[in-house]
Amino acid sequence: MPSDKTPDEIKREYQNTLRKAKVISAITIVPWSFYLYANISDSQTLLGIGKITFLAIASTATIGYTLFWKLAWKCPSCGNFPGGGWSRQSCNSCGVAL
Repeated sequence: MPSDKTPDEIKREYQNTLRKAKVISAITIVPWSFYLYANISDSQTLLGIGKITFLAIASTATIGYTLFWKLAWKCPSCGNFPGGGWSRQSCNSCGVAL
């Protein structure tokens, strides 16, 4: 069910959601990168932090990203998942320009 928002409001709201997704993705990638580097280098610590701690942080960040994806990654017009990809131009559900 499309909303009564203007096309500019829809685009602006979707861009805000997209920006948040990119920030959360970066936050998620950093601890996984440290964890993988520590495993590849056979080091028990990296920057004074143990591998298990990096794994816990990375797992928590992944859960956070998954929750964001399920709860907030929605089309501003219809409220459904608009489809995958950051370069999306329109919603798969309602066809509104994003």
